[in-house]
Amino acid sequence: MEKKKQKKNKKKSYILITAVATVLCSILLIFTVSAINDINRLSKANDDLKTQLNVEQQKDAELQNILSKDITNDKNYIMNIAEKKLGYAMPGVRIFKDYNSKK
Repeated sequence: MEKKKQKKNKKKSYILITAVATVLCSILLIFTVSAINDINRLSKANDDLKTQLNVEQQKDAELQNILSKDITNDKNYIMNIAEKKLGYAMPGVRIFKDYNSKK
């Protein structure tokens, strides 16, 4: 009779251990999948930031190039700014604007 009880208790212990192990493995799997998703999301964000950094470094290099030149005496640069940004024109020059075209 006692052997039967021990066998039953052993079987219950085995089932309990198996259930606990299954729950723990499930929790571990959930956390692992969540961590992998976070890593992928952060990796993409990192790549986006690296791309943005490269663009900004290129802009910075262009601006440093402009600053390194003596633009106050560069007639072409001043005329370009006057025409494009300020809308000025040389005497006798007519500027035509196409208001029908889409930008």
